[in-house]
Amino acid sequence: MVLRGLGLIAVVLSLVVCEADSESRDSGTSPAPALSTEQRCARDRALLAVAAASYTTIVAQVSAQALTAKEGSYELGQVFLELSSSDLTACVKPGQDALIPVLMSRIDAYDHYADGKTAQAAADLQAESVYLTRYLAWRVAQTVETPKPTPQGGTSSSTASSWSVVKVWEGNGADVAIRRTESFTVGSEWRVDWMNQSAYLGIDIYDVATNAKVPGFIWSERFGSDTTFMHRPGTYYLAIVGSGPWKVDVQDGR
Repeated sequence: MVLRGLGLIAVVLSLVVCEADSESRDSGTSPAPALSTEQRCARDRALLAVAAASYTTIVAQVSAQALTAKEGSYELGQVFLELSSSDLTACVKPGQDALIPVLMSRIDAYDHYADGKTAQAAADLQAESVYLTRYLAWRVAQTVETPKPTPQGGTSSSTASSWSVVKVWEGNGADVAIRRTESFTVGSEWRVDWMNQSAYLGIDIYDVATNAKVPGFIWSERFGSDTTFMHRPGTYYLAIVGSGPWKVDVQDGR
């Protein structure tokens, strides 16, 4: 179904706090920290991207007559409900919220067209075009202004010649939306390996000595895997959030 990805993310967002608290009580550990502003901002962009992809797919299906106008209106209505129920306030800029009136205008156009009110449908599409231009401009600005996030001190390479696995964690956004890992101690060269199989995966690094977050973070909005190399010894823990299956490990270098 077109909305499955968006629906999963909406469910994950609604369960972030209660599931993290439940896991902490069950494991006897401290509650998982809330998402950082950086992660919430990146998550909002991912959520909007999923909604926009659903919008594009549904419009294409109606144009190809795979869906009727009424069916397209219903499907877009579900996207609208999921998106409007989410709190998209982490990195608000002009144009970010324009996707919601885009959806509303297209829904109105399909409803009017199905009722034979073609002139009103055309006016709805003109209104949609204005909002869509605003939204696309925001997306372009986000791409320009937001470089690939990296934890402070993180790089794409290391001088270490050998590696040993310290810890491995796995999860699924459907059952554990945010996870605080146990602490681990590493030397001056270490790495975070991650695999993402969903719309997004975010990793914050916290220094146990100060309980402060290392500035910056690891973020992915694509399926795949990658590695971030760190060059600061100490004892840390991770706060991991994902909308679907993920795997993360830490390795110490020598």
